[in-house]
Formats: sequence, structure tokens, C-alpha cells
Amino acid sequence: MLDGHPTKLTIELTSHCQLRCPSCPRETAHRDLLQRRNMDYSLFEQLAVKHVPQLEYLSLAGGLGEPLLYPRFVDAVRLARGLNKDCEISISTNGLVRTALDQLIAVDGALSFVQISIDGVGEMFDAMVGRPRVWARFDRMVAEMLPLLSSVGTAVRFNSVVRPHNVAQVPAIVAKVAMWGGTRLYFNGMNLVATDLPRETYDFYWSEEFLSAMDEAAELGEQRGVDVGWFDMREIVGFRSCEYPWDNFYISWDGTLVPCCAKPFAQLLNFGSALRPSWWNDNGLVQFRRLSNRNVSPRFCDGCHLQCGPAVPARGASRRVLPVQAAVQDPHKGHRAAGEHPS
Repeated sequence: MLDGHPTKLTIELTSHCQLRCPSCPRETAHRDLLQRRNMDYSLFEQLAVKHVPQLEYLSLAGGLGEPLLYPRFVDAVRLARGLNKDCEISISTNGLVRTALDQLIAVDGALSFVQISIDGVGEMFDAMVGRPRVWARFDRMVAEMLPLLSSVGTAVRFNSVVRPHNVAQVPAIVAKVAMWGGTRLYFNGMNLVATDLPRETYDFYWSEEFLSAMDEAAELGEQRGVDVGWFDMREIVGFRSCEYPWDNFYISWDGTLVPCCAKPFAQLLNFGSALRPSWWNDNGLVQFRRLSNRNVSPRFCDGCHLQCGPAVPARGASRRVLPVQAAVQDPHKGHRAAGEHPS
């Protein structure tokens, strides 16, 4: 059981998105479960009043939606900031919403930082967002966005998902971020937990090609004034590396608590309404935390990159993988299904 109130929270304002990024959970194995919805603003108000005053960190970005498409985005940010002047409030955006600049001006520095996704440049960017001929608009909008955000004290971080077909563009991404005046860039791997891809796909993140690309990115970033970080799977130790069962909770557009942003489909698994008292001690979450303490992954998490750290040798001295816990009892057997409400 957790004492006190959560300090970190993600609220999914919307599950709408105008792009079709192949690395996004909405475009992979569970795409048929996607419900394109906006959170009712009255629900957001209830959640915000209940939780934001106690938070240290609030993300208004979701794993499934583009927050700047939310009809009352500006109102939501202003409300959250009014409830807690010290809370770090962030969003993650694809940078292609036509009203983005107007909305960011309207919130007037209420956001602590904005994360912008960039998985390529030029035609590769178009391919990675699943839309033709949008790079030029993205380039122009980001170039305008950075000085605007800087003028109101909002920090910017860029995030890039690296896969085999875009790894050659890593230097170009670093150079472009530097050209825009960006100072922070993080290279992520693709989480396979919501895909049908085999776990051997993770071999790429142990390859000399990937590791060399990251070393080159860090060196280039140092030369260009960009702080470059990257997701190093060599540092993963298993399910106990995951913070989601403990503090960084995720509330979907309908107010339902789901396990994490990588597989945020309530139909697969949920922990009930986030309006309940002390929902963070829901029996399902408690069971997840017990497994975390034992470093045993629940079956829901099969395929997550947090199962692929240096715990157990496999197939070669340079690659270590935590095996799928096929025999683990599902901690949510008998837990209420999605859509059911607590009595």
C-alpha cells in the first residue's frame, strides 16, 4: 500500500491524432481497440481539483493522442497551473497542429516544458509520421515555436524514436535540432509491448550500428550545443525498472486508470475509475508492485523493453535478456473488466 497522494500523473486529454506514426501504439497490434475521444471537460475539472494541488509533475500528453487537438486545451492548462503554481506541467506534441502557435501563446508560459517528436528529416520524417509532404510545415512551425516558448520561460525537449530504417538519420536529426536552437534531444527505442513484432527486434538496440550511432550523436551534440541522451537497454534490470506501478500513473480520456502509456488500452486491462478514493492502492496495482519487488513481469507486460535488460544471458555474450515470465499468474485474474464501475 502507498501512503499519501501520487506525485506524478499523466492525464490523456484526447485520443485523437492526425498522424499515423508506425511506432505509436495506436497503429500497431491493438489498433482496433482505439476509441477516438476527448475527455469531457467536467471530468478533467474533477480530476484536476482532486489531484493537481498535490502533484510535483503533470503530463497532459497521452500515449494515444495529440494534446493540442483537445478543444479546451488552453482552459485545461490554465486550470492546472492555477491549482498548483509549482507543479511541473508538460505536453508532448507532434508539432503539426495548425493552431499550435496560437494555443501556446494563449497559455502564456503556464507549461513548464514541451516535448516535440522528430523521427527523421525530409522524406524520412514524412514516412515516420505516415503523412506525405508535411516536413516543410513541421520545419517552419518548430522554427517559430522555439523562440516563442523561450520568451515565456517554457523549456523544450526533442524526442526521437530510433529504428533500423531511420538510424542513418541520427546525425541529421541532431544537426536540425541545433539549427532550430534546441538544446535537449533524447533518442528512444521502440517499445514492442503493443506490437506483434518478435522480441528479437530488440537485438538492434544492442547492435554496433545503434551503439555507434548514439556515440556519434552524443559527440555531435557536444559540438553543436545539444545535450543528447538515449535509452540504453544495457542499464535495464527488469520489471523493477518500471515506475508506473509506483507513482507515474496514467489516466485515459474516460477517467479510467490504465497500466502505462505504452499499452494504454482499458479494454485489455484497467484499474477502475481514477475518481475513486485512494485508487492508487487498487488491488491490481498492489499486485503489480509486489511483482515489481520480486522483479517479475506480469503477463500484460510481455514484450516490453523493460524485460530486456542484463539479467539473464541469452544467445550471445553481448546480449542479455530477461525471459518472458510465461508461468506468472495474472495478478488481475478476477479483477473487474474494462467498463465496470466500483460499487
